[in-house]
Amino acid sequence: MPQAQSGELGVWLVCDGEPLAEHRVKRREEDSVVSCWVASVPGKTFSIRLENRSADGIQFRLFLDGIETDVDHFIDGNEPHIDVTGIIIGRSDTGKSVHKPFVFSKIKTTDDAQTAAPDLDFPDLGTIEVVAYRVEMDYAPSSSDSDEYIGSKSMSNTTRRSGAHRRRRKNKRQSHGKQKGKAKQQAKEEQDCNTGCSNKNLLSDTLVHESSVKSSYHRISLGEDEEIDNDDIVTKPLKLRCLDEGEARAIFTIRYRPKEVLIASKIIPRPLPEDIPEASSNHQRNSTEPAAVPSKRPSGSGEHVRHKRPRRGQPEAAVADTRETISKDPIPQHTPKSETDSDLELARLRAITSDTGEADRDSTIARDNSQETSEETAIERELERPSTPDGDLIQPKIETFADLNLGELEASPPTLSNGDELPKKGQN
Repeated sequence: MPQAQSGELGVWLVCDGEPLAEHRVKRREEDSVVSCWVASVPGKTFSIRLENRSADGIQFRLFLDGIETDVDHFIDGNEPHIDVTGIIIGRSDTGKSVHKPFVFSKIKTTDDAQTAAPDLDFPDLGTIEVVAYRVEMDYAPSSSDSDEYIGSKSMSNTTRRSGAHRRRRKNKRQSHGKQKGKAKQQAKEEQDCNTGCSNKNLLSDTLVHESSVKSSYHRISLGEDEEIDNDDIVTKPLKLRCLDEGEARAIFTIRYRPKEVLIASKIIPRPLPEDIPEASSNHQRNSTEPAAVPSKRPSGSGEHVRHKRPRRGQPEAAVADTRETISKDPIPQHTPKSETDSDLELARLRAITSDTGEADRDSTIARDNSQETSEETAIERELERPSTPDGDLIQPKIETFADLNLGELEASPPTLSNGDELPKKGQN
């Protein structure tokens, strides 16, 4: 809830009996400016709740989409808050007040500049601004004239720093043209008092030019006429005097946009997918169920029969579907062979056996011949090796030092060419 002045003043929107969630709330304590964002839903009615918990009298002035409503709202310490649900446009034939509620609606655009509304304050579309002033009451109305005046006009000529107020005053001068005279102005104010809001037509669903629409996809319009009892409306003629030299006590700015726009602008965090909780709950529910036993494949069948898993709550229907599936794919029956077929099969097996036997015999003979040839080759190689006169084979020449037998070398020392032994170390 946007608040200022230590929580003494507050403004927020109420929809379906609940305050709208506010996002990115900012406060500037030096000038008591509070701003926030809310998500709007087209077709939803809403009300503006004004709260005053201070000991002073506070007068609230409303600007809807940059347009100032001509009815102000006064709250003193005897009444903590009020709900502004719409505007009073007059009285019906039955004597009841005709009320039009505030409604969020989509913007209707056109590319024809002639049919577009010329005087709307486009920069403030999608904005609700409430300015609070500290005032004191100079005139207390009597019960006889309580229904003759709606709201308060005592502050209509006060100045403030809001740009929307200055633009409204400029549009008001342009709409009236060169109208002069105190009598004419007084007559107009009396007309405003009787209708409750002179700019009620500007809050209707008029067309705006498509080039003037920026990021505001919703606007405030007025709903259908409603007749309400006069006892439900507090309408008193008040004469108030503004304190603090006309300076605002607090300024509340509420910007409303479609939820999709706020998410795209990262004002509202993107919500989680809705199917995640559903998937987890299904997983927990399925984990408590027994596992289905796979059906066996019928022997002799060329195709695999897929049995449907019975659904929860429909076991009889699932069993019926399984029986129907099996009946469509029956198990093939075994057909015995005749004697003629058996004789032909036996003759074919004998022919295969005889051919195999001949092939095995040829393979055995070839393997034996190859083995004999290998043995003869080995014998010839042994005969070609040199031998001594005694017939002993001469060993091959030693190739490495590791193969030398040092013991044999010491037993038979090397000799010279003439047969003499080599002198040992230390001998001359």
